[in-house]
This record gives sequence, C-alpha cells and structure tokens, in this order.
Amino acid sequence: MTLDEDTSYQCTYMFLKHYLRDYVRKTFEEGVIPSLKKVLTILKEANEEMYDALSFIEIPTFCVSWLITLFSHILTYQKSA
Repeated sequence: MTLDEDTSYQCTYMFLKHYLRDYVRKTFEEGVIPSLKKVLTILKEANEEMYDALSFIEIPTFCVSWLITLFSHILTYQKSA
C-alpha cells in the first residue's frame, strides 16, 4: 500500500495516538517505565518464584522485549489488493 505524504502522516499520528500513546512520551521514564513496573506486578501473581528472582531489579528493563512481543501480537497484517 502506498499513501501520499499527508495521509501517511495522519495514519502514523492515529497509530501512535491509539496504540503507542504511553510509549511515545517525552522521556523513557514517563512512557515505558510505568509499564515495565506493571510487568513485575503481573509476574508476582503469575510466577512468584520468577518474581522473587527478579524483584531486586528496581527498573525491570529486562522485560522491554516482552512488551514489544506482546504488542506485536496485537497488530494484524492486512494484505492490500
């Protein structure tokens, strides 16, 4: 699919606004860190042994790839005609 510049901008803007809003804030601390900390909360409920092993990490940057992977499963590919 090929879009003109204005339409491409509008599509990108809407995508960021609705899907990546929390991740495109001014700083990493504002956008990503809160989500990373939520992962530890979920991990504590789902696998306490793993949580105990990882909970000493103040900012769980080890799970950035986990968030990216989860996000990638939300997107669906639509083949253009």
